[in-house]
Amino acid sequence: MAMTHLRSQAKLLTFILICGATFGIHNVRNIQTVIQPVDPAADCPPVEDYTAEYHLDTVCNKRAQNTFQDSLGRGRIREWLQQEGIYHVPNRRTHHCPPAPLIDMFQHFNSSDPTYLYGYPTMWIVHNTAKTPVVVSWVDRSKRIQTNDGINYYQEVSAIDGKTSPAHHDPNAILQPGQWRMIDTFDGHVFYVRRLDGSSMGPVVMQHRVGLIPVQNVFGHALEQFCDPNDPDIEPTVEVGDDHHKERAPEFKRSLRPPLRACNTQDIGFRNLVGCPLNVYYSGTYNMTGSPRQADEACSLTQKSCHEEFKFHLGKNPYSDDFHWGWDSQTKFEGTFVGHNFVFRLQANDHIVVDTVTVEPTYVLDCPNIPDSIYHDPYRKSLLDEGTTSVSDVDKMATRRLANDSTRLRTKKNAEMQVLTPKSDYEYDDEEF
Repeated sequence: MAMTHLRSQAKLLTFILICGATFGIHNVRNIQTVIQPVDPAADCPPVEDYTAEYHLDTVCNKRAQNTFQDSLGRGRIREWLQQEGIYHVPNRRTHHCPPAPLIDMFQHFNSSDPTYLYGYPTMWIVHNTAKTPVVVSWVDRSKRIQTNDGINYYQEVSAIDGKTSPAHHDPNAILQPGQWRMIDTFDGHVFYVRRLDGSSMGPVVMQHRVGLIPVQNVFGHALEQFCDPNDPDIEPTVEVGDDHHKERAPEFKRSLRPPLRACNTQDIGFRNLVGCPLNVYYSGTYNMTGSPRQADEACSLTQKSCHEEFKFHLGKNPYSDDFHWGWDSQTKFEGTFVGHNFVFRLQANDHIVVDTVTVEPTYVLDCPNIPDSIYHDPYRKSLLDEGTTSVSDVDKMATRRLANDSTRLRTKKNAEMQVLTPKSDYEYDDEEF
């Protein structure tokens, strides 16, 4: 991604400081204008451009990976999501060192929405930074197994092959300390990471749901001065050609995907929950952490960095006629990499930063306070909940039944996605990712 570097001489910058209370009650104070000189070097600080280890050419067969991704039929899946509603696809969520009982991750980000929809295929990068080996798995909720005495539980399988159970019998599902792995998956899918205690699976130390990244007003700015929810979100257009037809203004057009993408390109969706239209800027490996002021400080306007370039617009309409490309759409998807940064600015005043995102892998952390308890085990816990009282009996029963069922495969929804194949590998080459 090309970046435009604008270098300027020392100049005066005007910062309008607008302060107000947070948590929905805003006390807007008088607008003050503060003029202060800016160091040219600070105006465009040097940035070390790098490629994270997860995306080096040596970590994958790039051509084979691209061919596989092309075969998933994203265009057909986009049509299906448009019909079913992208707003039903949940947000990303990670829970480290979860308490007992485990959190139900199969819930929509909007508690009033009963529909839980799986989304686009993507890649999940998980990196074990804990001091112990871990096992990555998922619970196949479509495989409800009933024992002879009427006890129900679900099968937990390897996150790599989707069938080996117990999951640690698949050596590829085990991550040693410092190891990482890329896993092909889709938005809405839930993973469990367990500590490996000797030759046995230990407690769950992380739950992760793949999904869209929610963009919010994390700095607590008083946005009522700039944004009325009833205001239209008008697409900027220009007249083109002899017929003077309208097209999106070139400075706001989206870039197309390259013919050959880098290893483990992350296809990430962003969802606007601010309630105001946003313009999103890509700043490469330049991280502006600390630049936007927090809500308990002055609610400051943040000057653009010379490293920022426009990437896409996030509207406020969850029911757009084209959620993928539509200007008014609340969601947009971007192919990106670990280490890349995105800055979310208010369209009405692009000096107001409401959120920033740095793309990172999901890190597995140490959980020293979690005991080796079967209450952290989804299928063993279900046995206890169904009325079995003996811990040893539960452990034996679950292990025996799961071993006998090690050939069960992935979920019904995954099978549905495999049916959604494109007419040709190049039919949807104009996709962003």
